[in-house]
Amino acid sequence: MEKHNCVNCGFTNIMDVEYGTPDDEMISRIEAGLILQGGCAIQGLMQPYYCLDCDTRFDVYCTDEFMDHLKQIR
Repeated sequence: MEKHNCVNCGFTNIMDVEYGTPDDEMISRIEAGLILQGGCAIQGLMQPYYCLDCDTRFDVYCTDEFMDHLKQIR
């Protein structure tokens, strides 16, 4: 598993985020503390990492699609 640094605080206390309706396998990973359930799967707005130190969801890079969605929210 590749280690990532948080884009906000720089620390590496990172948990993977999975989206969509949880099945039994996903629920097992959630209960084991291996992943964070991220909610509904919305293309372009799913950030796969969560920093446990500063409470930030992030991607290691921001896609143009993600930035376009953010601009539409404003």
